[in-house]
Parts: sequence; C-alpha cells; structure tokens
Amino acid sequence: MGLEKIVLNAIESADAEIADNASFFNGTLFLKDAAKVPGLRLYRVINAIKSVVTCSMQLTETNDDIYVDFI
Repeated sequence: MGLEKIVLNAIESADAEIADNASFFNGTLFLKDAAKVPGLRLYRVINAIKSVVTCSMQLTETNDDIYVDFI
C-alpha cells in the first residue's frame, strides 16, 4: 500500500483535479479523464510520478482515460 499512497500524493501535489480521478486497481494506476486535460498539466503529473518511483512505467491511453503500469 505504500507505493500507491506515495504516487497518489505526488499526483495531488502536481494537479488536484487529476488526483480526484486517480485510483489504483491490481497495481495499475487509473487516471480517469486525464487524456482530456491540456498536455502541460498531464506532463507535470507524469513527471511527479517519475520523481517518486524508480521503476519504468508503461502508459496506455484508451478513450479519455490513461492507465499506468509500473514495470
């Protein structure tokens, strides 16, 4: 549970609106409606996540949602 809390806190500090729609399920981070936000805001969120994890990330976009798998 530690990684999830750290990642969600990093997202909250980068963008509160995206953080409101962020959640984990089976180790995958779901950013609901994140593909709708302007690119710079999403860039800040992804960089915030990268700053707190040491593993690689795989981003997948479907419709308006973005899924982040930690590899």
